[in-house]
Amino acid sequence: MPDYENELWEHQKSCIAQANEAVKKGENAVISLPPGAGKSRMMLEVVKEFLSSKNDARILIVANRRVLLDSVWRAEIHKWTPELGSRVATVDGRREPSTRETFWSNAKEYNYAVIATPHIVTKDIAAGSLNVNDFNLIIVDEVHHSIKFTGGAYKRSSNYQFLDAFNQSIIGITIRSNIAIPRKVVATSKLLNAVLITDESARERNLEKQVIHLENSRREAAEEILDKEIGKLLAMFKSKYPGFNGFPFGDLERTKKACNLTGDVELKKLNLLAGQYYKIKTVKRYLDEDNAEYVRQNLLPSTDFGWGMKLTPVLEEWEKIKLKTALDTTKKENGESRPVIIFVRFRATAKQLYTLLKEEGINARLLIGGIYDYPSEKLKEFTRKEIKVLVATEDMCGEGLNLGYFRTIILCGGIQNEFKRLNIEGRIRGGKLIQLLYNNSDEVRGMVTKTNENPQNASIDDSESVNILSALWAFLLTIFNWLRELWNTFVRGTT
Repeated sequence: MPDYENELWEHQKSCIAQANEAVKKGENAVISLPPGAGKSRMMLEVVKEFLSSKNDARILIVANRRVLLDSVWRAEIHKWTPELGSRVATVDGRREPSTRETFWSNAKEYNYAVIATPHIVTKDIAAGSLNVNDFNLIIVDEVHHSIKFTGGAYKRSSNYQFLDAFNQSIIGITIRSNIAIPRKVVATSKLLNAVLITDESARERNLEKQVIHLENSRREAAEEILDKEIGKLLAMFKSKYPGFNGFPFGDLERTKKACNLTGDVELKKLNLLAGQYYKIKTVKRYLDEDNAEYVRQNLLPSTDFGWGMKLTPVLEEWEKIKLKTALDTTKKENGESRPVIIFVRFRATAKQLYTLLKEEGINARLLIGGIYDYPSEKLKEFTRKEIKVLVATEDMCGEGLNLGYFRTIILCGGIQNEFKRLNIEGRIRGGKLIQLLYNNSDEVRGMVTKTNENPQNASIDDSESVNILSALWAFLLTIFNWLRELWNTFVRGTT
């Protein structure tokens, strides 16, 4: 590690050199390093080298979320390359479409770099106001978002089609674990025909990890009701189309073609069944977060198959075990002078937990997704020392933002997506990660570490790091829960 903040680490120097070499050759490159390895800083070194070697060069920096444009990329540019600051602009949905044509035209003359969301780039290319080849280099943040798994293979995501039309170098940055580069990253580099750059000396900072197991008979009773309802929905479909092999509510277009559903009545019935299926799955996720209040007030009134009536008495006796445990754990960590960031999936749960914390007199702040314009000055507040607790949704804070001041992460659920797990763990630079999980639920598949063999109510399992044995155990648990879900769906659910 360098002695001073402005010095580069050895792994950064190595990756920068390889990226510069790729750009000189006109090749594409994907840099995959663990969270906290300084990838955006490295890209700015590539930018400086590129601009110094090419007159009138223009660079497009693409970040998949609006919040990253100003709060990460512009901030990093002003910090590390202030000489570029006046020649950098951002564009996203906050600019009216009528003004963006002028913006892109001016950008060619006045700006070294433009930072934009892929959605806006795609829209403005389609509108004819932007030619992506007016730029000489494209940098793609979180480049793994540029592809998706469709029809049994990885393909280019719709908002990133412009990458295939670009005829100069593309540099993508993304994450990896200490152990391996994710398969999606490898697929991303292949689709870009890019050289894959990494450095084994760059390592994730180990977190002290704990899992707090929660027993809840109410949740299990609710889960049983919902599993039976899912079984009934599938049985209704299978009875009508017994020859269909597969899951009918995933790719609806595939299901329509396979079952030759052409009449309006049949299509409406499929959409109705699929709608109910996904509503039940949403209810299950809210209950895993302990938010029975939101389910009761907002989801049950719109049910069409009567399962809401069965669920109501269970919800009336619901005890907020997980939210209370999150509250108590936060108070304990604060007592040890450890600033805490709490991650939840849903805005409604975040608001509920935030209210509970404030009622306890805890100095908490709330940062949730779905906000159209979150000023960068507002986001800066969340790195200041007077904030003891930040309640955040995974979509808002799970990627890109530097929240290194916090020393404890509390996860109110499982994280099954590998990229989301790596990103969330990377929000803090060493410290403690505490995960709250209901036993015998879908979220157990998203465990960050091993489980106890005989977990008790709110028991704690400590592990300093994830090792091969715990990874194997998590894999076996995934298979077990998958078999359990099949049993609930196709056997118990149809009786």
